[in-house]
Amino acid sequence: MDQIRVAVMARAQLPQAAVANLVQSLGAMVVALADTSPEGHRAILRSGARVVVYCEGIPDLTVEPADQLGPLVALRVLVLCDAPRRSTWESVGVMTLAYSASVGELRAAIKALDDGPAHSGSGATVLPGAASQSPAVAGLSQMELSLLPLIASGLPLRDAARALAISYKTADNSRTRIFRKLGVRDRIQLARFAIREGIIPP
Repeated sequence: MDQIRVAVMARAQLPQAAVANLVQSLGAMVVALADTSPEGHRAILRSGARVVVYCEGIPDLTVEPADQLGPLVALRVLVLCDAPRRSTWESVGVMTLAYSASVGELRAAIKALDDGPAHSGSGATVLPGAASQSPAVAGLSQMELSLLPLIASGLPLRDAARALAISYKTADNSRTRIFRKLGVRDRIQLARFAIREGIIPP
C-alpha cells in the first residue's frame, strides 16, 4: 500500500493509538489522531487525510450517523463498528467493517476508499447526508454539496480543497457558485443557512 494519508478518529475513551498502529502496520501514513469533537473534525480536515478510519465504539443511538461525522461526511470514511450497526452506516453511504475484520480486509477497504471518489460507500457514490437531504440545496452540484459543510463549518478554503482532493481554484469557483445559488454574501450567512437547514450542527 502506497503511503495513503489516513486519519484515525475515535471517541476519547477508545484506544486511538492502537488503531493508528494497526493502520501504520499496513503501510499507510497516519496524519491525525482525533476524537469526535468539532475540534477533532477540524484537525482531520486540516491534516489532508485521504481516508478517515472512525472507530465507533458503543454507538450513540440518539445521534444520526451522518451527524456523528459532521463535516467529515464529505470525505472517504471507513467506520469500524459492531456487525449490527453496519447496515445503519451503509444506508447513508459510508463504508464499514466489523471489528472482527481481518487485517487484509482493513487493507483492502482503505485502498478501495483511497482509489475511489469521495463519499464512497457500499460501492456507490453518494452525497453528504444532511446537505443532500435539504430541498434548499437542490440546485447545487455534487462538488458544491461536498464543499458546503466544510466551508460553512469555518474550515479555510485551502484546507477544504485539500480535504476534497481538488485544486484551490476549483474550490474557489465552487464557493462562488454556492454563494450565488444560495443567495448568501459571505461565510457568516452561509453558516447561518447551513445551521438552519441542518447541514451542520449549531
